[in-house]
Amino acid sequence: MKKWVAVFILIMLLSGCANKTKVLEEQDLCLIDSQNENQKICYGMSRAEIEEIVGEGTVQKAAFAPDKDGTLVSYEDNLGIFYKDDRAKDLSVLDQNTLEQLAQGKLVIEKGRYTTERGAALGMKESEIAELYGEDYVKDSTFIYIYDSARKAYITDPDQLKQIPDDAEGIYEFSASFGSDGSETLVFGLTFREYNKHNYRD
Repeated sequence: MKKWVAVFILIMLLSGCANKTKVLEEQDLCLIDSQNENQKICYGMSRAEIEEIVGEGTVQKAAFAPDKDGTLVSYEDNLGIFYKDDRAKDLSVLDQNTLEQLAQGKLVIEKGRYTTERGAALGMKESEIAELYGEDYVKDSTFIYIYDSARKAYITDPDQLKQIPDDAEGIYEFSASFGSDGSETLVFGLTFREYNKHNYRD
């Protein structure tokens, strides 16, 4: 009897671990700073809180930004954060050297300073991202995960994305950008943000 109870408990624990990877709640939208006692930089934090960890950034006058009413700030080690109402709404780690490398027919991407909560990092392969985040990414995309926290489900159909209201809340996005030199396909960008349907309109 005790043996069966132990087996049942083990199955429940394993099921819990499996289900944990099927959610992408707001608290999962964080980057880990490996050079600063593994402190977290998360969606929703204030600029002051973040800069206490990573140092002062530089405001960018970019042609594209997630929202015209916010501020795009770049930091050392490929970190970029978009703030609106003094809160981080878009966190990105982007290897700026990738396009130049690809033009030269080579691709060298180092892991760098930041990783995600689940361990995703620059330089990873597509298969490694799929192993960490699952196969529930948007169809016809390269690893764009859209998670509806109210329904507790991923949205994988592009047609469903177009039906999301403009004022929808609690829908989060994680994306991994890949580059290839013909022999290897590796992550050169990672982004966490609140989903914005305007980025996906035809």
